[in-house]
Amino acid sequence: MTSLKSLADSLDAQARAQGKTRRALKQEAGIATQTLVNIMNGKEDYRMSSFLAVADRLGLEVVLLPRQLAVPLAAQESGVRTAMQRLLAQHVPGGADKVDDPSGER
Repeated sequence: MTSLKSLADSLDAQARAQGKTRRALKQEAGIATQTLVNIMNGKEDYRMSSFLAVADRLGLEVVLLPRQLAVPLAAQESGVRTAMQRLLAQHVPGGADKVDDPSGER
């Protein structure tokens, strides 16, 4: 992820997969409506603590990788997606179906 927009897209996909509304997410994360709008639109900078609060409420962990590891993962997205589906299937009922596939395929 190299932009605020790509981070926002990931948060939005996770929120949709969980059926979580922005209102509920705002309340659970304890942030203002405009702050959540800024985060979810990916158009303005925001406080990292606010981003972390939203990610936490969505059950996400923010992980930083050295670029030399992140680039191969991005290049092999379908393999990563399959690995994620296996992990989700093991830990979340129906979890494999919750991984968004931008190509529309599963």
